[in-house]
Amino acid sequence: MIFLPEEETCFHLYEAASVGDVREAATRAGIGCERVADAVDVVPLNDTFDATYAAAGDPVADVMSAFAVTDFTPVDGTPLDVLRECQWTWICTPPPLGPDIHANTDGYGVIAQAFEDVLP
Repeated sequence: MIFLPEEETCFHLYEAASVGDVREAATRAGIGCERVADAVDVVPLNDTFDATYAAAGDPVADVMSAFAVTDFTPVDGTPLDVLRECQWTWICTPPPLGPDIHANTDGYGVIAQAFEDVLP
C-alpha cells in the first residue's frame, strides 16, 4: 500500500487474475476503491517504438526514463515512479481536474526537455 498524504491518495497494489477479482478482494477486506486499473508493462512497447524509429534514423525522446517509469526506488516509502506520476501528471489530482493520465505543466516541461535532449 502506498499513501500520499499531500494528495490524500492511497494506492493498493494487488495481483490477481482479473479486475473483478481485485474488486472482490477489496470488498472482502473492507477496502473501498474508486478505481481499479490494470498494470501494463510499457517497456516492450517502448522498445518496439525505439527500434522502429532508430531503423528509420529518427531520434526518440526518452520520456519513459525522464518520468522514471521503471524506477521503484522508495522515496519516503513511496516508489519514485509513483511520485513522478503524481508530480508531473493529473493522475493523483482529485476531481474535477483528475484523476487524469495527461501531463500537467511541470510534466510537459519534462517531456519537452526529453525532446530537446535528442534534437540535433
